[in-house]
Amino acid sequence: VTRLSQAGSVDGWLLVGLVDDEVVNRLKPVKLPYVILGDHQCTQPVHCVTVDSMAGGRLAVQHLASLGHQRIGFLGGSMLHKYQHQSLEGFRAAVKELGLVDDERLIVHSKIWGETNGVIKWLKNPELALTAVFATEFGAMEDVSRILKQSRVEVPKEISILSRESDTSVGPDQHWTRIEMPMNEVGRQGALLLHQLAKEPGMASCEMKLSPTLVEGETTCPPPKKESH
Repeated sequence: VTRLSQAGSVDGWLLVGLVDDEVVNRLKPVKLPYVILGDHQCTQPVHCVTVDSMAGGRLAVQHLASLGHQRIGFLGGSMLHKYQHQSLEGFRAAVKELGLVDDERLIVHSKIWGETNGVIKWLKNPELALTAVFATEFGAMEDVSRILKQSRVEVPKEISILSRESDTSVGPDQHWTRIEMPMNEVGRQGALLLHQLAKEPGMASCEMKLSPTLVEGETTCPPPKKESH
């Protein structure tokens, strides 16, 4: 970084990954603007462009609730990253606001994947009576769909699945209902902000949060009707 900066090879930096105070402090001596793309762990003011993950969790619940689902599961990741906690925060808030079933057993994280048949046991637990699941990690939809197919559980007839995906990763033949995160736009807005910082070095720090989008597909529908006795 120092060599490239001193040689005049770059005019600024876009930072991606586990960016913290130590990382940005290394950049201060080179006196070039920088913008962080995605989440960061900085305690000092920085310029950042990211996606509103809390809004994504809220939007997922709102959509499933609009279809009539009351018992919605949260299938999360490692919970080591800020976006994971923000997704869960939005999920919890929407469940409470909409008066849905608020049961901690409906919320599980990545450790369940390491258990023998852990995911399918959770999904088919009669005590939980899940009718819909929000899978929060990019690519989780394929894994969940495969597990359900092997267990002869029909999606969405028996259970609806809504995933969180990047707008760069879903193919045209994957007709999933999803919360789409505008990662391309994060890069574009970050580059625009960096260009502005190069022209106006004294700009006050700012954090730009982009809104996710609901894309309706074939993996969600109203919950199955209970049989009358």
